[in-house]
Amino acid sequence: MKNIFIILFLFVSSLVYSQQKDSEPKTITFSIGPEFRITPIWINALYSGGSERAHVFFSEDAHLSGSVITYSLFYSPKKIKWNFGIGQSFRYDLLFYDNAINFGQNGDSQHNPVKTLIIDYHFRVEKYFNLKNDFVLKTQLGFSLMDRGTDYAVTDVFNEGTEAEYSYLHTEYFNYTSYTFAIGISKNRLNAYLGTYFTEIHQFYDVGTETPFFVPYILINYDLLKI
Repeated sequence: MKNIFIILFLFVSSLVYSQQKDSEPKTITFSIGPEFRITPIWINALYSGGSERAHVFFSEDAHLSGSVITYSLFYSPKKIKWNFGIGQSFRYDLLFYDNAINFGQNGDSQHNPVKTLIIDYHFRVEKYFNLKNDFVLKTQLGFSLMDRGTDYAVTDVFNEGTEAEYSYLHTEYFNYTSYTFAIGISKNRLNAYLGTYFTEIHQFYDVGTETPFFVPYILINYDLLKI
């Protein structure tokens, strides 16, 4: 709901300011566009690519890479060449693979993907430099709250088949926090960034929860509103 209110506020504000001169300084920019996340780069990983994790079959690379839709809202103070922004990313993507289903005479099996809506929250500071021919060079630093909405319930069974059998229901998740670094180029209202997410602490047990990794990305967005 908060996202809807923000978008409605921006649209109403754009109508209010539409009669103002273009020469007036713009202080708030709303941008939207696709982001393409490349296969993650693991640093001294034990192993990766898919194994058992809390009763589900999981692939780190498939989960962390892919396409997302992202929006950002930047505030630009007058007289200084800095932007301060917040944003969100949305993707309907792989959470995990369900338990194997056996079929056929040879006992072949398959793992069906379980997908969910995954949301990331971004907080960034941007420094920009005006270049020739209306080009603008931008550099970004920040942090992101990644993989929100990936919680799922699992049940552990202990002493199975005995009189002392009992079960324990608990929640697993893939949430992690990352640093963000990016460099971009802009002209008019179109922006293109090359960046990476980086973290050292996460919930991907298969490669070690303290194994650092990068997720490089390419972001292309358009400044939809400037007020």
